[in-house]
Amino acid sequence: MEDLKTKKAWFEANQARVTTENITKAEADIRRLTSNAKSEGKVDPPKSTTESTSLNGGGEIPAEPTHTPQTLDLPKTVLPSSIIDEKLEAVQEQETVQADD
Repeated sequence: MEDLKTKKAWFEANQARVTTENITKAEADIRRLTSNAKSEGKVDPPKSTTESTSLNGGGEIPAEPTHTPQTLDLPKTVLPSSIIDEKLEAVQEQETVQADD
């Protein structure tokens, strides 16, 4: 338990330092990547948000899924609650027996 308290205290004490280190590292990576891309002339122009490149011809993005047709031919299956209660009790008894073993 003391070990966990020590770890928690260490993480809390070092959280701000580690966060600033990670931010600095990420910003350096971004600068490096953007400078490499600019020097090689590989800067992609921003894509237009009004331009549609979707497969559904400019419809909704993402396309709305088709509806599933309703079927009326299926019989309704209703189990009496007594059968469900019996099966639940049987499962609970099995779990109790297994836990005792």
